[in-house]
Amino acid sequence: MIERFAGMTMRKNILFSISSLGLGHATRTLAVIRAYLPTHEVHVISAGYTLHFLRGELEGARVTFYECKDYPPLERGAGWKFYWYLLIDVLATVVTIGREQAFVKALAKRIDIECIIADGRYGSYLSAVPSFLISHQISFVMPRGLGMFQRFADLLNYISFKKFDALLIPDYADDEYNLAGALSHHPMLRRLNHHYIGVLSSITPLEMPEDIDILFSTGGFLSEHKPTFVNKLIEEAKAIPGKKVFILGKVHDHGRQILESGIEIYSSVQGKERQELFNRAKFVVTRGGYTTIMDLIELGKHGLLFPTPGQTEQEYLAELHGRKKHFFASSPEKVDVRRANEERNTLTLFHPPWKTAGSVKKIRAIVEEATRPNFFSIIIPAHNEEGYIEETLQHIKNLDYPLNAFEALIIENGSSDRTEEIARRFEGGNVRVYQSPRGVSKAKNFGLDRISEKSDWVVFLDADTELGRPFLRDLDRYLRRYKAQNFSVGTTAVKPLENKSVKARAWFWFYNFGHKITGTSFAIQLMRAPLRKHVRFDEAIHFAEDLKFIKELLQFGKFLYFPTETVGTSTRRFDAVGWFRLYVRWTWQALVLSKTEKKTTHYHVIR
Repeated sequence: MIERFAGMTMRKNILFSISSLGLGHATRTLAVIRAYLPTHEVHVISAGYTLHFLRGELEGARVTFYECKDYPPLERGAGWKFYWYLLIDVLATVVTIGREQAFVKALAKRIDIECIIADGRYGSYLSAVPSFLISHQISFVMPRGLGMFQRFADLLNYISFKKFDALLIPDYADDEYNLAGALSHHPMLRRLNHHYIGVLSSITPLEMPEDIDILFSTGGFLSEHKPTFVNKLIEEAKAIPGKKVFILGKVHDHGRQILESGIEIYSSVQGKERQELFNRAKFVVTRGGYTTIMDLIELGKHGLLFPTPGQTEQEYLAELHGRKKHFFASSPEKVDVRRANEERNTLTLFHPPWKTAGSVKKIRAIVEEATRPNFFSIIIPAHNEEGYIEETLQHIKNLDYPLNAFEALIIENGSSDRTEEIARRFEGGNVRVYQSPRGVSKAKNFGLDRISEKSDWVVFLDADTELGRPFLRDLDRYLRRYKAQNFSVGTTAVKPLENKSVKARAWFWFYNFGHKITGTSFAIQLMRAPLRKHVRFDEAIHFAEDLKFIKELLQFGKFLYFPTETVGTSTRRFDAVGWFRLYVRWTWQALVLSKTEKKTTHYHVIR
């Protein structure tokens, strides 16, 4: 993750984009952010108090902050007003996502972003950058009366999720350890790249005495209900023996007071103080937010959950964990803290397979795999190509890709012109020139025997075919993003070079479409490098050798068609023979002639 150039250490940039709709998005992502501080230049997008909170938690660290407007809360008002506000907020959310996407694109023009990790921010992705979304809400719990729109809401989620390389779900795949229930285990995941990473919490278990009998945390509770509800809790706490502490979550107030009853009240807490208060608590009374639940599991604490009225996710989670006896659950109107405190030992502590430290390791491994560049081996068989080989190799030299992540092997086979002489001028570094017996299949197999052991993909390139500067970078991005497709062989779109007439472009469009739907190719083929041990070119075939090769490779995976504007090939064959005549000839050779005839029929070389 750290590159060195000319004695300088270059730290790569990682972007975190964090929703401000509830502090939980920030608190759970903090553990991931801190893990990247030693190795990366960290950039953080957020808004409002969440941004203020993150600045405080990461004070002194090398972090650059950006403010970008967040989405409306979606759940506000009561009665008919709720549905009116919901409609307005949904429309506003769509607009805000578009603005967020524009903000991220503009930021990417200023800094070279290696990876994006978003939490609750659906517009924070880039097609050219590995982008991940942290979310446990794969499917929303619909408000009462809107169940008929569940499938539509799930479809919108699916469309949003598809724009990311993968979902990072802070939960466990196994039903035994399922924390979010149906929220995080939904059938749509079968069609999405996803990883269950486990709990995420910014609170670290500390070795310290549990001298707080009950900790009340009311941050995030609806402001219109909060004063009345907090006063009710304080009055109830006065009648309960032991030490009681309240955290009100008043975001812009950091005061502390002690009531005559001895109850301590903190307006808000952050950093070390927050860590210590939660670690000191024997029992926690708090909202039923998912991040709060993960905090309690991380610490191994008993608790009483009271979901915020109207927040369907919290109501669902409180009911789920109350039923499983992990925590007590109650509506705010029926909260009985005394009874819950007295019966807390009847609860069953949740023991996860791993906690936050393991979850962060999983995330880092996923990101590292997604950002590790594929190693490409470009094999160019060349026979009497003095008119084209120089331009082809010059384009290879100009590729915008790490030099230690690709190689080019030019296999000269039986040329009688200056092909080898020209190729030797480019030899050195990651470019090598070999001689092999004449024959395109022999040359390709010769190259396969000499590629690097660390090669991930092989690119077979005709000597008159040119690759644009971003080709390998774009191909690498495409292969990593769709790794789950299990590609084994394929080709790319190809455009004409010398002849760029409407006729030429139309014919190439036709060929590209045909190669895509039939799984065939010309000018360029791709294969997964490890498969060279299982499939070789038939050296007895004099033309259309790639058809048999592709067919055999398809036993190991899917056909890949890479749409790109960065591959161009000579139109010399088409111009010499005629576009329609060459199409008929190739079709006859490829699909009609028998295998025996291919081995005996002479192939007319056009130079």
